[in-house]
Amino acid sequence: MNNISNILEDFFHCLKLPIKAIDSNYNLIYKIGVSDELDGFISSSLFIEKIKSNKENFSFSIIDFEDNINFLLVPISKFDKNKGFFIIGPFKSVDNTYNNIPYLPNTCINYVYNLLITISDDKFSKGRINLQFSPYVKKAVEYCIKNFDSHISIDLICDELNINKSYFCKIFKSETGYTFTNYLNIFRVEKSKNLLKNPNMSLLDVAVSVGFNSQNYYSSVFKKITNKTPLEYKQEIKL
Repeated sequence: MNNISNILEDFFHCLKLPIKAIDSNYNLIYKIGVSDELDGFISSSLFIEKIKSNKENFSFSIIDFEDNINFLLVPISKFDKNKGFFIIGPFKSVDNTYNNIPYLPNTCINYVYNLLITISDDKFSKGRINLQFSPYVKKAVEYCIKNFDSHISIDLICDELNINKSYFCKIFKSETGYTFTNYLNIFRVEKSKNLLKNPNMSLLDVAVSVGFNSQNYYSSVFKKITNKTPLEYKQEIKL
């Protein structure tokens, strides 16, 4: 709770943009800058249905609520969907207000997302991210962290843990909200972002360095998780 409230407060102090955190059951965790009128929008049953239809996205979703009003939906944890979501906004394509609710233009969405992730990564201790997991899931996560640049498969993990494959897949999905393959891909993509800052590394070099055997597969996974290609990300961080 303290981490989440600190993230929201730092974010709001930077942008003065309303932000709300909800748990996986869509109950309030913390909010700041959210007026009663705005909260009426993002607590409505219609808005919750919009969240349910978008929550499987890996990095973020843009929820088009009504009258072209958009909100940014971001998982609280990139590695555990069960932690809930951040709701940020509103955004709109025209510089104006709606029902006395101020908003930012849609062109700000990517920048807002990047700031939120920067603050969130700074607040969360990555070394403690898996403490709530059961021993098998925790050991699997630790194995991925140590060996992400090598060949890893579900069969290999199950052999390492001496655990039934179907049981492992079930508890891993239940505890993290992701399949094992998706979890591993997200971790590898996050690791690759630092390598993309190196102008001397090709995309193939980056892909291989984080455990992908194919540049095309790496690019496809990166796009699915971040909504942009590695090349687009590489060009963006040069700006």
